[in-house]
Amino acid sequence: MSQELENPTVYIDRSKKLKNPYDTVMSLATTAWLHFKMYGSFDVRVQGLRKSLREKTRWLILIQSLASLMSSEKKIAFRKIYYQFSHVWKTVYHCYRYLKSFATIFDYELTDDLNIYFESSAKIYSDLIDGMNYKLDEEYAEIFKKVGQVDGPISVVILEKNCMLRSVKNYLEEFNQGKNEWKNFIVISGSGFPDSLVRKFLDFISKSCTKLKPIVITDYDPYGLHIYLTYKKYLKSVKYVKIKNAIYRNPELEFKKSHIVVLENLIKRDDIDKVIVEVANDMIVNKKCMSLDKHIGLSKHIHELVLSEVFTSRFDRVTHLEIEIIPAFPIEDLVKY
Repeated sequence: MSQELENPTVYIDRSKKLKNPYDTVMSLATTAWLHFKMYGSFDVRVQGLRKSLREKTRWLILIQSLASLMSSEKKIAFRKIYYQFSHVWKTVYHCYRYLKSFATIFDYELTDDLNIYFESSAKIYSDLIDGMNYKLDEEYAEIFKKVGQVDGPISVVILEKNCMLRSVKNYLEEFNQGKNEWKNFIVISGSGFPDSLVRKFLDFISKSCTKLKPIVITDYDPYGLHIYLTYKKYLKSVKYVKIKNAIYRNPELEFKKSHIVVLENLIKRDDIDKVIVEVANDMIVNKKCMSLDKHIGLSKHIHELVLSEVFTSRFDRVTHLEIEIIPAFPIEDLVKY
């Protein structure tokens, strides 16, 4: 008896990629179904790595959900993938993480190739519009129609998560006063993934204004790098902000073996920046991921960055920017932000 029959396995890797995403998904789903009927129990290997029982269950659930929805719907709402088996996913983030890993393995775009769309929960904060709604909606084109007429450059800070934006908003409302006040800014955020409305907004302002200074700040993990590269497609002048010497409160995110494969595939992308290659290699070597939203001093350091000489005078001449996080005042003064 062959090794394959002794240890039946469903392989999820680039070699299984077919002509189009639908064929790829249906082939994997059919293989899993046949293995279940023939053997009852089988392994799942993703990029050569054997998955634990929980991980195997989630991968199979994801493939089953995609096969079912792609067979019946032209466009798939992400929430349907999650709610079909929310008891297995536990959190939306887990579902998105597996979905993004699947797309990365096969070099698919979630929206363009897999036809998955996300209902936006994007938030926005800006001094350009008085009394502007905190929630970004489809009326942004009307609200920001005069953005190209603003006198001077506009700072655009794109954050991975809404909780980061809330912290920045609260900080600025208390500390952004006086001689060093930050003016002409837009702070925008998604919910831990490349939000569809954020992408549309970035595309809109890229065509409406030539005096932008945009930056992206994300968690220090593979998915944060993907978020930056996705947003860069819609706002090409955007620059990545590298975090140095961070001191965190409960910062560490789990680094998995599968992250190495994701990062190695990311490095091979045609649209990759040199700094992203460096950050990805650092993650592979150090085997660490960090969550920025828990950092008590992040808002203060963002404020300092956009007022710094490198941002105000040399933005167009640098490939990326850096934040070196060194808390400068007591924790009790920061925890409310």
